[in-house]
Amino acid sequence: MSKSRSPSPTTATPVRSASDTDHQPSDVDAVALRTLTRKIDLRIIPLFIFLYTITFLDRVNIGNARLWHLEADLGMAGYDYNLAVLVFYIPYMLLEIPSNMLLNRLKPRYYIASLVFLWGLTITLAGFSTRFAHLLAARVLLGVFEAGMFPGCLFLLATWYPRHALLTRTALFLLANDIAGSVSGLLGAGLGALDGVRAASGWRWIFWLEGAFTCAAALLALRYVPDFPHREPFLADAERALWLARLEHDARSLGHEPMTPRRVLRALRDARSLAGGVLYLRRLASRPYSISVFTPTSAHLWLGPAQVQSAVDARAHRVGRRVRPCRCRFGPHEAPRRLLSRRLRDEHRRPAPRHGADGRRAARHCLDCQPGRR
Repeated sequence: MSKSRSPSPTTATPVRSASDTDHQPSDVDAVALRTLTRKIDLRIIPLFIFLYTITFLDRVNIGNARLWHLEADLGMAGYDYNLAVLVFYIPYMLLEIPSNMLLNRLKPRYYIASLVFLWGLTITLAGFSTRFAHLLAARVLLGVFEAGMFPGCLFLLATWYPRHALLTRTALFLLANDIAGSVSGLLGAGLGALDGVRAASGWRWIFWLEGAFTCAAALLALRYVPDFPHREPFLADAERALWLARLEHDARSLGHEPMTPRRVLRALRDARSLAGGVLYLRRLASRPYSISVFTPTSAHLWLGPAQVQSAVDARAHRVGRRVRPCRCRFGPHEAPRRLLSRRLRDEHRRPAPRHGADGRRAARHCLDCQPGRR
């Protein structure tokens, strides 16, 4: 059997829509490959979305906890809350790359499950804080343990999928941000309503119950987080051979060069890498992290405690009716359309939504439309 050869640069080739069976050797059974791809997708993607949703919820629950006597109980004043938010990101940024280097040497399911359990335990213990210093220590440890989750999931996705299939799976994985943002306020309001039960403030119940749920989710991660493809037990031998052949074909078409410090520096100096980094930092600054930890406070000051509670208890369809007049072009409903537009290759006809500015405009409109704020 002769190896497939890529077309020369001067050869015209018809344009095709991307699918999971593209870029494959000619003798591969397309039906079997589609079935196997669906099996792997159902095993990996929902689990990673679930785990990253928990990661995001535990990261930003301090914003909801602030509304339930957090600062008063711990004697916080001035910029103490801002400092508690900030210290999380110092170890988070420093440990992402070392964490992936460690993940590459360990079994992913044990490593990921350990991280999930440890940050869940940290959140739970944070509920027993009696001083501001205790909260700071918990936030630092939370940054240490959560640092490996996001890059680790992306690394595992990259080991499981060829290049043309990876983009769609990564986009689906990132939907966890929108899912978590949609439920964090409702969850915080529900758990905070336990304020006073057993003489404990609402913020303690938020930390205790969310942390306990995360610790339980670690058992799910221990059972279902996949290993690397060449040693994953949930694949039969024939399925593993077929999938590894697909990955090998993709790697062969890309070529391989040894990783050297010079190549790393060249990648860091690449204009596309720098532009992507700047855009990602802008996204972090506007949405979802900064808005998620400060919006509860802003709404509390703008509407007052009773109105915040009623606004949170109002269902999502009320928010949809309030947002529609300002023509917001981004929301949880927009992500599937963006995926579909990418699938149909019409992204050039539909400009990407400026979700940062429109999201802030929509949030302000929601506040302005509340009763008594005319």
